[in-house]
Amino acid sequence: MNASAMKEILEHGLFHHVFQPLYELKNDQVIGYESLLRVNNFDRTEDVFRTAREHGCLFDLDTSSVTNAVMHFSKYNLFKRQCLFVNLFPSTLQHPSFLSFSEKLLNTFPFDPSDMVIEINENEVIQNPESLKEMISFLKHNGFQIAIDDVGKGSASFQNIIEIEPDVIKLDKYFSKNLQHSLMKQEAVKVFVHFSSEAMKVVLEGIETKEDLEMAKELGVDIGQGFYLDKPAPLGQFATQDDQHAHTATTIHKD
Repeated sequence: MNASAMKEILEHGLFHHVFQPLYELKNDQVIGYESLLRVNNFDRTEDVFRTAREHGCLFDLDTSSVTNAVMHFSKYNLFKRQCLFVNLFPSTLQHPSFLSFSEKLLNTFPFDPSDMVIEINENEVIQNPESLKEMISFLKHNGFQIAIDDVGKGSASFQNIIEIEPDVIKLDKYFSKNLQHSLMKQEAVKVFVHFSSEAMKVVLEGIETKEDLEMAKELGVDIGQGFYLDKPAPLGQFATQDDQHAHTATTIHKD
């Protein structure tokens, strides 16, 4: 993809979102949805983000994506009932215009910041860790919830968890694959569950079988996400289900 194609995507909004539910495993209730960007005529969203970074417009793509996701969540009146999980790169959080963007977002689509969980995408080298920590601290102070994504993969380390003190840690799907057959993975998940204690909630991503779901419950995982529970789909599909089941608002924080 060249720069002109990237510009066209941004100017004409040639993208959309699908949403994947996250389930609280102790009661099988939906507690939120992760917004997943899909770009028209492109199979790999990662390629689009990489191109955006190369052409200096990652911030624009990231913030346009969040705005679109929030617009849909507001359209279906899901705030106060569910949490919206959005992915942002560290460089977006550190961008000089991010604060004004977040203020405009809250003014345009009034919602309680605690209903949004910002997933820090760690597939990017953090240029200034102290600056990022300051921004995360500011966001948490103003009510936003913070999650570290893909924990156990790449740079998502215990050090980052300790220093950032997120509300949520999302274990990479590596841990859920064949979880019921791997004692080592089970022990690793136990470590994260014990480590999180009362301060954080643990999400296990990539749950694709009944056996892995049951093992996750047995190990004390708080929240599950994956194809076995629900595949990503347009938000309207889930909003209708929410109305039918009358789900009530659920906080991410532990009791």
